[in-house]
Amino acid sequence: MALPIKNIKKLHKSLEYNFLYNNDLNSMHLLLSMLENEVRLKKLRPKYICMTSIKRSLKRTLKYRRDRDLIIRTVNKLINDDVNRLELSIYIESYSSGYQEDEWANKLESLAVKTLPLEDICQKSILFNESKNPDVVKLRNELYNHLDSDNILNDRIKRIAFTYCEKVIKKKIYSINDNLDRQLMISYNDSDKIVNDEEFLTIPELTNIYQKLMTSYIKSILRIYRSSYWYGINDRVLNRY
Repeated sequence: MALPIKNIKKLHKSLEYNFLYNNDLNSMHLLLSMLENEVRLKKLRPKYICMTSIKRSLKRTLKYRRDRDLIIRTVNKLINDDVNRLELSIYIESYSSGYQEDEWANKLESLAVKTLPLEDICQKSILFNESKNPDVVKLRNELYNHLDSDNILNDRIKRIAFTYCEKVIKKKIYSINDNLDRQLMISYNDSDKIVNDEEFLTIPELTNIYQKLMTSYIKSILRIYRSSYWYGINDRVLNRY
């Protein structure tokens, strides 16, 4: 007997929670299997862009410190897996929502049949995901504007990312000093005396790092939601042929 939709959604959320907060890979595998049965997922294509954006933000934030690169490497080591977990979770949720979006899939299919021979559509594994075709770009931007205007959706995604940062990321950022693999930096001042590394990060510095990181992370998560929604719509069209 099939579970009611309400119970299925609760199960999805439970599996997602175990993956995010308990690092339970089996929960993610089960969730993917369930979604594959529900929406016939094609090959997922997460790009894992969040950590790259975070590093770029921290380079600007820490430009005044000589040990900037060491701090950023430590941050990467501490939170890379956590950052990627939420990114994957949001990607899957958005892709699934896009895949089930009939209105925008119909618009994209109408454009596809005007642009490509039918046999080409049937043979494609990727439709217009990264297309530079002006008509495709226009439709994609219309979709992005539509998603950006949904304040309830955007507030929910921001809240998910903020809560995850507070529960998982924050404590690791405030432990940076305990995890820095410092080595003596041989440099000399005007008196030819050896100068040691920078001082450990202060609480205000750690707070600033965390706030900049969180801001960058939330912006990246919102971008991921838009792009993966678009990918889901593209695969929905391909699966009609």
